[in-house]
Amino acid sequence: MWDGGEIFTQKHSLNIDTLIHIQKKISEKALSSIKARLSRTPRTALGLDAAYSKRYGGVAIAALVDISNCGLIEYSVSIGEPKLEYIPGLLAFREAALFYTAIQGLKHQSYDVIVVDGHGVSHPRYAGIATHIGLALAKPSIGVAKKKLYGVLKIIKSRESCRDFPCVIGELIDKKRSDLVLAYAVIPKCRDKSPIYVSPGAHISLDDAYRVISSMLEKSPSKLPCPTYYADKLSKKIARGLDAGTLSPRSFKLGVLSTLDKYLIR
Repeated sequence: MWDGGEIFTQKHSLNIDTLIHIQKKISEKALSSIKARLSRTPRTALGLDAAYSKRYGGVAIAALVDISNCGLIEYSVSIGEPKLEYIPGLLAFREAALFYTAIQGLKHQSYDVIVVDGHGVSHPRYAGIATHIGLALAKPSIGVAKKKLYGVLKIIKSRESCRDFPCVIGELIDKKRSDLVLAYAVIPKCRDKSPIYVSPGAHISLDDAYRVISSMLEKSPSKLPCPTYYADKLSKKIARGLDAGTLSPRSFKLGVLSTLDKYLIR
């Protein structure tokens, strides 16, 4: 199933100090919200990830997934030129607008949790992209990142000593507050050598975030949980198709499904 939106923006100068100030304002709400416990086990998850086309800019995917079987229900795309170059710690101001547009293109607007390729509160100002999106949409959100951005990694178990996977091998401790654990470093599968970092974004505790992601990692064919696995695969394939000329933004706008069927991952 395909349903998508499309946006085009022009880059313009943004005041970095202003963006940092906004994130500092967000931090109080963020840290308060991650005390929340889930009232029920999530059934559906929305995965968000983006790739980049040399011709058209950002390609953002919103992938809706059935958690019980890791099945893709539907996905939507938005395409546009980000307003901001990549700056560590400010990813939300580069990609969030594209994600909101992609989400609006979904036929199913009901989902229980959001999983974002990026960080939650494991961020210098506790305001990673998963936090921005979770607070904006008032939904439990989780950041799953491939690299550490902030925090001191405290190893609690060697990879070699893991017997069951996913396996938590470490904690990311806040540099300013040694009592605050921001994320878990997780080895998803026995063949993986490097961890992923699971952090709460908003409206969910770290332990609940890990339980949700762990259940999806067990069913996922990759080291990524299934929502961002689909979003990652689709965004990259579509970006390559745009650059090769086999796809165009106009084809999405017109809903030409035959061109896009081969990009649907089942």
